[in-house]
Amino acid sequence: MEHNLLADNADDALSICQSILKGNFIPVDGITVKKQAQKINIEMALETLTHYADTGHAGSIFEIADTYFSGKITKGPFPSVLVMPNFLLSEQYFLLLLSAEKVTDDQHGLALFRLAMLRKFANDLDGHEEYLTQSANGSHSTKANATHILATYFYNTQRYDEAVKLLIPNSATHLYSKVLLSFCYQNGFGVEQNTELATKLQNEFIDSGN
Repeated sequence: MEHNLLADNADDALSICQSILKGNFIPVDGITVKKQAQKINIEMALETLTHYADTGHAGSIFEIADTYFSGKITKGPFPSVLVMPNFLLSEQYFLLLLSAEKVTDDQHGLALFRLAMLRKFANDLDGHEEYLTQSANGSHSTKANATHILATYFYNTQRYDEAVKLLIPNSATHLYSKVLLSFCYQNGFGVEQNTELATKLQNEFIDSGN
């Protein structure tokens, strides 16, 4: 199946592929069985994304990397798998994204965040920390989450001073950082013990409704 069956340019093709991967399938001539049409749609979307990713189109690289990271399923009470996760391919494309042109801050930050998770899955904790640190130092919508997970990693490995340095500023916008920081104050981990402040932080979390 040729990639140019979908669209004449990468941006239009990406939009169609994203729609297909959300379960919005397009009719296939001569195919009346729904499962067969779905299969052809998914194959066409993956082939198209792969083609444009290999030409360096940042949006297509991100989409196929993220698709292989989490997989895709249909919506509804009886979901079926459209794309199985493939961590090797996901990592390959996220690494490609880091050197691509016209990458947005959000794409770059999330790629680093995903790579950190993939390194953790592979039990490469040095790589996990490296990518998390880069993601936490970026400017993107997942920065607070990356910072919190990095701080949690430091906390769990008893590197409390490093954890607190991240948690204090991050707790202003990230509620779970507020909770973890309260544990540090409660136990005197990386800070002078302050049970009153610990209780205050925990109450702020409770009052937030979470």
